[in-house]
Amino acid sequence: RQLHFFAYAGFVSHTNNDQILNLNKCQINLHVPPAFVVWIRDVQILIKTVNLIFIDDNGRDLGSYTYNDYRPELPDIYSFSSSVNVRIELARRGFWGLSFQFRFSAVSPSVRPQLEVVSSPAGVYVQTPGWNGRDIYPDNMDSWARVDISADHSVMITILELSVNFDRAVFDMYIGGKSTTAINLVLRANWGTTPHFFFDRRAGWMNGTSLHVHFVSIPLIFGQFTGFQMLFSFHNDTALPKQLSVSKWNCSVPYWDDFRRHFQCDFKQDCVNGEDERDCLYKNHTCGEGWVLLEGKCYLYVRGKQHVTWNDASAACHERGGYLASLNTPDEYVAVMRFLAALTDVAVYVGLRSPSPSLPRK
Repeated sequence: RQLHFFAYAGFVSHTNNDQILNLNKCQINLHVPPAFVVWIRDVQILIKTVNLIFIDDNGRDLGSYTYNDYRPELPDIYSFSSSVNVRIELARRGFWGLSFQFRFSAVSPSVRPQLEVVSSPAGVYVQTPGWNGRDIYPDNMDSWARVDISADHSVMITILELSVNFDRAVFDMYIGGKSTTAINLVLRANWGTTPHFFFDRRAGWMNGTSLHVHFVSIPLIFGQFTGFQMLFSFHNDTALPKQLSVSKWNCSVPYWDDFRRHFQCDFKQDCVNGEDERDCLYKNHTCGEGWVLLEGKCYLYVRGKQHVTWNDASAACHERGGYLASLNTPDEYVAVMRFLAALTDVAVYVGLRSPSPSLPRK
């Protein structure tokens, strides 16, 4: 069974509480005027066995949601054409009712979530919409961000935060043009460290051009991915960051504050003999060797077996004089997640503790 709606906006709602349904699948086709896209919001699924599957007119998957979706609130959906097919399916046939609702509107394609370009004294930030290190980035993005470089400047780029499901996303940067024929940098290349790029205009090929960041997000299935934030800073020939080796930079220059935001280390504290490491996740004078100071607490990351029980993980912490981390505030959570974003193959127990002996056991 198929239903067609032609409108600028509408509200779709259906409730059937019958215990026996002869129909276990139907389809709703939403159509808005040409030159507009479909914005779907306020999606609610009220019975466990209902699946809503949104498909663009060109066959692109816009999202598949169930009653017990891992997200507490289902995200808004933006199409890439003027039509959307909504398939309603029952996971179990013949035993449950059918109840769901959503709103839709015709909107300009420019309303779809876009990458943000934010200027600051430190440079230019390019980031996923509303990036704060906690919220999941939007679905159905296909966005470009342009950063121009003056002819007399070099540019340093750092991916400060990177939490992207690369199985369901595209994250690239093109040099000199908004085109896949331009020079391409796959920005996941340095996954596992803090990715840095330094383009010295004196090499010739970067003199006065533009950089284009391209991000495509396909609806997530599982996971809590919060997006990315990149920093671009621009430096003239009299104040260029100087790299001393593969992992060390000169931090004794008077203009080091122009590029210190690119580095995890605090140059004033860790700068030794005029040089500092690019990444120093395991070096902290307050907590000691191997520990990192985050929000006033000392943390230690231990890479153990691929699968470990909670008791084994707790014992490993006790052996080192600590406890499994319990993140009690949003600031603590964000700080630890930023730290873990620089690691790979991470499995983390957060906020668990042994129960009190007085609690009832089943």
